[in-house]
Amino acid sequence: MKILFIQLPVQEPTWESGRANVPLAAAYLTAYAEGRGILKREDWTLLGREVQEKGSDTAVVEAAVASGADLVCFSLYLWNLERSLHIAQAILAAAPRIRLVAGGPEVVQGTPLFGVSPFHSLVEGEGELPFCELLEDLRKGKPLARRYSSPQTLDLADLPNPYLVGTLPFEADRPVHLETVRGCPARCGYCYYGKNFQGVRSFPRAEAYRVIEEAGKAGVHEVYLMDPSFQATEDLADRLVALAKANTSGLAIHAELRLESVTEEMGRLYAAAGL
Repeated sequence: MKILFIQLPVQEPTWESGRANVPLAAAYLTAYAEGRGILKREDWTLLGREVQEKGSDTAVVEAAVASGADLVCFSLYLWNLERSLHIAQAILAAAPRIRLVAGGPEVVQGTPLFGVSPFHSLVEGEGELPFCELLEDLRKGKPLARRYSSPQTLDLADLPNPYLVGTLPFEADRPVHLETVRGCPARCGYCYYGKNFQGVRSFPRAEAYRVIEEAGKAGVHEVYLMDPSFQATEDLADRLVALAKANTSGLAIHAELRLESVTEEMGRLYAAAGL
């Protein structure tokens, strides 16, 4: 079995959005599946950056078919949903043997995706556990289910960091995307992130600091912390001191936080950490 992952970027005339198109979801899925012995490194690949970031629809389709993949997996976001649907349909027309799978925040029951779409299977919600279930079904020769979803959430201590295990490389010209938590303490009516995760779970802190240290050694210039509310932690000051200690190479660290939470003292700690 050979698997190809595709995550299409925002389409802009300057191509700048391609640089920020980090396939973090695919890297987490493969890191977890490898850790469980369900996948080997040679079983999967990411679509090449040049084609993924700058290729035409035809170029993406041709690359997917030429890859020899049995399973092509799309990460669906607001900015790439319609194009991904178009390309998936073209892949299916060119190579009907290929099975198509989609996951990501656009995969939600009640949307047209669960009606008529080119995808054989849809992975809903946190993807690591249901994706492994899908792979097990393939390995056993079972037909793919239309929907895969897990009622339970992972212990994040069991989820390997993609950068540290090598499913996602450090690249000097591309930012590191780093999750330190999953979930959000806010329950904003317009946002599904807080609704999809009950409570906030944390990754091991030492792991995050190691990623920042290794990113600096690899010549990376930026780290984007994926936390939806970075300031929402009781030990924020200690966390910033630890970040400053890890960020010896002076990486630019970006985070989302509530402006009203930044006091003068916290501002100095943020600055010292490189945010």
